[in-house]
Amino acid sequence: MALFGIVLSFFGLIVFLSSSIFEIKEIKISGNELIGTPAIQELIDKQLGKRRLLIFSQKNILFFNKSGLAKQLDRLSLLGTASINKDLWHTLSVVVSEKNNLVALRTKSGRYYLDETGKVLEPVNAQESIVAGNEQTTIIRPQNQASRFPEVIDDTKETVSNGEQALERSVVDFITQLDYQIRSRADFVALRYVLAPAEIKELSLFVDQGWEARFKIDDNPKVQIDLLLLTLKEKIGDRSKLHYIDLRYGDKIFYR
Repeated sequence: MALFGIVLSFFGLIVFLSSSIFEIKEIKISGNELIGTPAIQELIDKQLGKRRLLIFSQKNILFFNKSGLAKQLDRLSLLGTASINKDLWHTLSVVVSEKNNLVALRTKSGRYYLDETGKVLEPVNAQESIVAGNEQTTIIRPQNQASRFPEVIDDTKETVSNGEQALERSVVDFITQLDYQIRSRADFVALRYVLAPAEIKELSLFVDQGWEARFKIDDNPKVQIDLLLLTLKEKIGDRSKLHYIDLRYGDKIFYR
């Protein structure tokens, strides 16, 4: 009789834990500006479809496997870190941070994210700003900020593939350092960086004021920006008439 009571209690506990009381009814996804929300939601759905301890559905918040989802999210090439929280009793919260120090490379066939080493992560997909999802999922995303990364144009490339070394690391280092100096010190906005053929080691910067600046990739980016800003301050009166500033020849600055 005592054994029967224990077994009955055990099954009663299982039924209670499996009840809809603990079912995940809302999923919140936030922090993603570059990673598409459907890609994250697909991985969450796969985890929800699995069982825990063979019998418990992971739609039950008590048995949802956070580490299992974390491993799935690690496959996202643009992911930096992910925080997964169970907000009892019915909400699963996924907060992601994305990789920094990226560049957006445009070739003849499309745009691609590159990491700090110059390798292709994935194509750039325009992501609209969404503040509400379906009845189960809430998407919290500020306006897309892919533009916070330098836009680099290389018309010598037809196409590139994920994992390919699209640019030399030294070129990416130069561009990211140059872009940082411009964003933190300049009174103009960098629109795009256009690379010359690889063997030339030069690039042109086009800005929102309508002129361009020409740089030598093998030279120090900070020194060249110093010279650019000094030239703008001391030599250029009316920038609306400026066509270019050429910084490729050391201390000899040419402009028109």
